[in-house]
Formats: sequence, structure tokens, C-alpha cells
Amino acid sequence: MLSMSILIYIITGVQYWVTDYLDAILGIKSQKDRLFLFTIACFTAPVFGVLMGTGIKHLYCKQNMRKSLVFCSLLGFFACLCSIPVPITLDLFYFIIFMWLVMFFGAGIVPVLTSIIINAVPDEHSASANSISNFFSNALGYLPAPYVYGILSDITGDLGALGMKVTMWISIVGMLLIFLATYDSFKVDIYKNKTV
Repeated sequence: MLSMSILIYIITGVQYWVTDYLDAILGIKSQKDRLFLFTIACFTAPVFGVLMGTGIKHLYCKQNMRKSLVFCSLLGFFACLCSIPVPITLDLFYFIIFMWLVMFFGAGIVPVLTSIIINAVPDEHSASANSISNFFSNALGYLPAPYVYGILSDITGDLGALGMKVTMWISIVGMLLIFLATYDSFKVDIYKNKTV
């Protein structure tokens, strides 16, 4: 659930601030160009990521929770790896490519992680688990992302450089949480026959 909140935090921060970042840090002054790049990246990456995540989950993981966690760990690793250069590159091409990959791999995690969250509890509690997960995603993801980025930008006066670093590099925490859940799934036998 916390990993999902971090995914939502990253996506919300990017969607809210990336056009400003393209102007202030990368120097793309044309609003038309910024909106075009933003629209292409923020539309195609999550769509293709969710389709890829759902497809591979159904082909490879099927109903196995342990395989699903391993798959999430793999996607989390790639998303995290791609997030590292995003706030430190000043080249527009590399920024867009790595940003696209972060959103692609992150979106691939969402359907798999959602099914894990719902199916990790008994059937009679799955609706409550989904509600609690959505509450925390809103409270820890959607709500603070634009605010934290803006506050960091105001405090440092760096036009959003630190805000983008925090937004991107918090993915390391999300990846570690998924790795811990995956590690735990190999230690605990309840996941052996648990389906997702």
C-alpha cells in the first residue's frame, strides 16, 4: 500500500510540475512545445505501462502472488534505475526518454500491485482493503506531491531542481518496500498457494 502511495506521489508530482520544470530548468520556453512533450509522455507511458503490466501478469504470473511480487520488484528496479538520471540531466532528449520510462515501468506496477493488495486479505475484507489503500494513496500520494515540490522550490529558490530530485528519487523507497514484500513472500508459506 505504501509503495502504491509512492507511485501515485511520483506520477502526481510529475504531472503537476513537469511543464514548469521544462521551462525553468531545461529552458524550453515555448509553452506549445512543453505541453506537447508533456502530453505525449504523460499519455503514452502510463497507458502502455498498464497494458504491459496487465499482459505480463496474466501470461507469466497468472494467479501466483509470489510471481506477481517478483514481477513488481523487477519493474520497480527498472523504474528506480530510470529515475536516477531524470533530475540531473540537462538534455531534453534524455530527460523525456528517462521520464517516459519511469512512468512506463511505474504504471506497469499499478495493476499488479492493486491485485496483490486486494487479494492479500480474506475475500470478505477485500472491499475494505481497497478503500483503505485508496485513502492512503490519496493522503500520501495525490495530496502532498504538488505541495512538497512547490515548498522545496520556494525554500531553496532553485526553480524546482530539488523538488524533482525528491519526486524522482523517492522511488528508491517504493522499490525497497516492494523488495521487502517479495523477500517476505519467500519466507512465509502462506503465499505458497495464495492466488492473486
